[in-house]
Amino acid sequence: MREREFRRAQADPRKPVPPAGWRGPFLPGCSGGRLELPDYLPESARRFFDSKLRDGFEQALELARHRIRVHRPVADSVDQRELECAAELAAHLEREVALLTRLARDARMQGVYTHLLSEGVNAADFLRAAWAAARDYGEASQELRAAKRLAGEIASLADQLSSLLQQANLPPGVLLPREFFDVRALLYRATPAAHARGRFAWGGSRLALLGNVGAEGAGNTEQRAEWEHLERLWRDAPELSALLTVLAGAARQFTPAHQDNAVAAADRSRKKNPRAAYLRALFVLLSANGVSVGCRLYQAIADTTDVVLNDPDVSTSADDVRKAMRLPEGSC
Repeated sequence: MREREFRRAQADPRKPVPPAGWRGPFLPGCSGGRLELPDYLPESARRFFDSKLRDGFEQALELARHRIRVHRPVADSVDQRELECAAELAAHLEREVALLTRLARDARMQGVYTHLLSEGVNAADFLRAAWAAARDYGEASQELRAAKRLAGEIASLADQLSSLLQQANLPPGVLLPREFFDVRALLYRATPAAHARGRFAWGGSRLALLGNVGAEGAGNTEQRAEWEHLERLWRDAPELSALLTVLAGAARQFTPAHQDNAVAAADRSRKKNPRAAYLRALFVLLSANGVSVGCRLYQAIADTTDVVLNDPDVSTSADDVRKAMRLPEGSC
């Protein structure tokens, strides 16, 4: 969405023209106003904010706001969709700019930067982790709960179908489709996956794996021997009902976990606590960015947490950081 808004805003003939003598990117509606970075910022932090704010989110936000100004007076449905898209993007970018602005200019961060310098910690690595850890982990929790519900439904339906297929074995003298029981018959008829390509793809190899059904008398002695070998193997293969029972068991045992380690760490506790979730994700991301989290960084982490969460009712201490790391009392 962000790239699309850039392209459309830059190509729009109604886009305001920069004044004569203007150098650099022109941001409509921006009163000369990029964020002024404080002098106390370490050089690595300054480069981080230049990249994220001055050359990134600030410009993207102004372009999104421009799209809103362009489409707001128009009533047709296409422009209404564009307006909603631009408004959603602008709201997201405003949150990003506000967060980065706090990390750059909040008075509490001056002490954090001083401490990082004294400990020899690269401020950009620290900021990268602090910024990336600030996200809505509630959405990830909902995704995990939805995955667990889906697995339960799959288990239930797989059990039901397995039971029905086993019952289908009971009526004597009734000829049922082989596909009700024979996995090989299903594989033989199934359409190959859409991504299957090349000489080793399923379409070209399935006869070698399944055998040419109905060709038991064809071919030379070697081909007949190969066919008989495949027949013996497939004769002992589990029936479809048995595979469905295995599927149901796997679905019941399934415990969803997020592939993103930071999200998985944030969601580790059943008791939802935004500060604890942020801290757990931050530890993972600090480690991924090469920052060793020791006792001497606890206060800097605590102050940064308060700046990021921006909640007047939340005040984080070094001991809160220790508890989030699940370290014993007195370990520092």
